[in-house]
Amino acid sequence: MKKGFTLIELLAAISIILILFTCELNIFSYFIKLHKTDNADKRNDFYLKEALMYIEGQVKNGQKVKVAGNEIEITRIQSDGLSGAIYTDKIYEYNNNIIVKYFRNGAVNGQNNIITKVGGFKVQQINNVLYVSIESNKGKEIERCFVIKPN
Repeated sequence: MKKGFTLIELLAAISIILILFTCELNIFSYFIKLHKTDNADKRNDFYLKEALMYIEGQVKNGQKVKVAGNEIEITRIQSDGLSGAIYTDKIYEYNNNIIVKYFRNGAVNGQNNIITKVGGFKVQQINNVLYVSIESNKGKEIERCFVIKPN
C-alpha cells in the first residue's frame, strides 16, 4: 500500500483552491469598487453642502445682496482708516464650476472655485429670501434658502 497523494489528486486539490480563491478575489474587488463609489458619492454630497454653507456665510456677512439671473452679487463696505473700501463678491456658475470672483472698489481682486463638477446652479430671490440650488454632476440636487438683510 502506497502512502501519500498521487499527482492527479494534488492537481485537483490545487485547482479547487485556485477556483475558490478567484471567486473570493472577484467578490472582494466588487466590494472595494462599491466602497469607492459610495465614498465618492458621500464626498460629493459633503462638497455640495459646504458650497451652500460658504454661500450662506457670504450672504449673512453682506450688507447688500443682489440677484441677476443665476448670479449672486454680495456687497460690503469696510472702513479701513481714512476711506471705506467697497468689497463685492460675485458667485456664479461657469463651465460646471461655481466661482466666486472678488472685487475691491470695482477692480477684480481674485477668484476661487467654490465647487467643481456641478450639473447646475440656480438662484432665485423672492422678497427677502434667497433660494439657492446646486445640482451634482450625477443629478442629486441640494437646495437651501437664506434670509437676506433688508437694504
